[in-house]
Amino acid sequence: MSSTARQEGVKVAASACFSDGTRKEWSELNRSKLLKIVRKHRFTYMGTDNPGEVISEAETLADFCDRLPVETQFVHVNLTNIGTTVSVQSLLTQYNINPSGRKLSPVKTARGLVDLIRLGIGMILEPYENETLIRVGRPSGTKKGGWSQSRYQRLNEEVVAREANKINELLIRANLQFDSHIQDTKYGAKMARFHIFSTRMNVEEALSNQSFYPAKIKIWSPKKNLVTYRAISQETQVIDLRLRPGLRRIIVGIDPGMTTGVAIINLSGNIVAIFSKKNLSKGQLITDIAKYGVPVLICSDVSPTPTFVSKMASTYNANIISPDVMLRKEDKRSLSNLFSITRKLDSHERDALSAVAYAYKRLEENFSKVESEDLPVRETELAKTFLIRGLSVKESLAAATKISIEKHDQIIEEKDYHEKDLELVGRVNNLLEQLTESQNIIRNLRAHAATMEAQKIKLNERMKKLERQIRRSNDENIRDSLRTEIVQDKDRIIKNFERTISDLQRERGVSNDRINDLEEMLWVTIDKGGLPIKILQKFSNDAIQRLVQERNLGPGDIVLIIDPTGGGPQTAEKLVNCKPDFVFLENHNFPSQASETFYKAKIPVLRADKYGIIRTNYLGVINQVNYLHAKEEYQEIIKEREEERRTAKILQTIEDYKYERAKELKDENKNYDDYEPMEDEQS
Repeated sequence: MSSTARQEGVKVAASACFSDGTRKEWSELNRSKLLKIVRKHRFTYMGTDNPGEVISEAETLADFCDRLPVETQFVHVNLTNIGTTVSVQSLLTQYNINPSGRKLSPVKTARGLVDLIRLGIGMILEPYENETLIRVGRPSGTKKGGWSQSRYQRLNEEVVAREANKINELLIRANLQFDSHIQDTKYGAKMARFHIFSTRMNVEEALSNQSFYPAKIKIWSPKKNLVTYRAISQETQVIDLRLRPGLRRIIVGIDPGMTTGVAIINLSGNIVAIFSKKNLSKGQLITDIAKYGVPVLICSDVSPTPTFVSKMASTYNANIISPDVMLRKEDKRSLSNLFSITRKLDSHERDALSAVAYAYKRLEENFSKVESEDLPVRETELAKTFLIRGLSVKESLAAATKISIEKHDQIIEEKDYHEKDLELVGRVNNLLEQLTESQNIIRNLRAHAATMEAQKIKLNERMKKLERQIRRSNDENIRDSLRTEIVQDKDRIIKNFERTISDLQRERGVSNDRINDLEEMLWVTIDKGGLPIKILQKFSNDAIQRLVQERNLGPGDIVLIIDPTGGGPQTAEKLVNCKPDFVFLENHNFPSQASETFYKAKIPVLRADKYGIIRTNYLGVINQVNYLHAKEEYQEIIKEREEERRTAKILQTIEDYKYERAKELKDENKNYDDYEPMEDEQS
């Protein structure tokens, strides 16, 4: 891809080389069209001589990479490994792509960029960490309402737990290392988070062809604080650094989770830093730790050690200390109290600090023996480092002394550094140490990638060879045998389906016979003078709606409610609108507000336990005599209730009259003993 100017709506020239060796070129493409082509063909590399050609002013490099397919890597072709750019024309001349050195057209320049990338020239820009985060959230659209709200909440928690377990199984099947943090609830999980130590492309490949609906799934890679780059094919030489007496060595405690807590102390047991961050990636934590020193010991407060902690330890080649059993809250609190902290710590910071305190407590006795030797500070810390590595006290002291002597012999002239200069030197040494470890990891990953690429090439060649053999094969016997085997497999599947359908039809017939017998028994009872009753299992809007649709609930019907609890005035209003003739309650009474709704609508409501009702799960019968008796009793209850209300109203009127009369008498009996006449009255 190449262009001659950078402006809004700029047209770029592009050239593409496909896997089969064919090429295609475009003389003028706008940004949106270019991205559509890249997404359609999902190229391995997308290269340019100027990233500003396609990255708009309103977005960052990470935002632009989000628009590319996961497997497409963005390459700055004329960027060198030291961060400077060179002329594209000089590169084309150097690699004999344009021997004449003449200026090429945009299309030919784009074609030359493709050839340079195929030669392994250029730097892959990496705005994201090689880690992936997955968040599993509850589905949206939860309905409001008391009983309905709790039901939908349980359903959502079950969905989150089910989909989190599915993701967990897929990641294990793909052999991806990860940490999982799930907020468990009574019915499932409120939220789940996975921290996978692999690229987003590998993770999405492991989760491909899987549906996680209706759960909310978010997959992303954390952004780097500083965009890095790596060569397409060239290996970076690793600097061999030995142990330096001047490095600042630290002990780091980590409590990974949705919020990661970090506590850092030096080898003297003094606190260096304590902090916690949400969605903290491994790369971001390495950057944060680089400000304080190089970890020689990584600590955890749980057992077994989380994958995140193990990855951090392997990055620094540091030892790990974690308790044999889970620490109790009381133990964590007492361990964290060993340090004097002026501010209040959150739970994650306290767990990280307790992990550091636990580790330092185990090493404190041997540390004290080293400190009693009265060595210089640098030699003391170096000896403590060897102790952590597993040497004895005697061996650690001897090794630290030997390294310090060798370092002293190399010094030609002593210099009096300022304290700030020493701090800067220490930070540079820490960064060099970190760079060495990172380069080792990159070298191992590149070696693994090269091995996988070689295997892929061999498999592709083998596949092409097999395809050629199949095309050349004219053996009808092989084809017939394959066809016969496929037909037999399909016949077996069809027979299994037919057998399953037959069993289900038989069970359905038995169930229908039972239902018919029960209905016949009920209708015989009805013919003998009984009245039919429609059964409402629960006093809810959904149950009433189903009864209306399935049993044609309407005016004049008799209803028996098995469980009348749980509904409110709205549910009662829905049943009142159906205009039933009578409502019986089996197990409990109505809530007071619902009972008042039926009373105002003049619909009788009584307990069913003394009226001889016979029922199944769907139908019921009541004798006409008992039904009339129930109506009479309800009328008696209504008369008593109205009489009570009338009496209460009369008593309230009397009380109001007494209050008003007492008030009037109080005004009439005013005290005139202290009355003083005015001046005109005295005269």
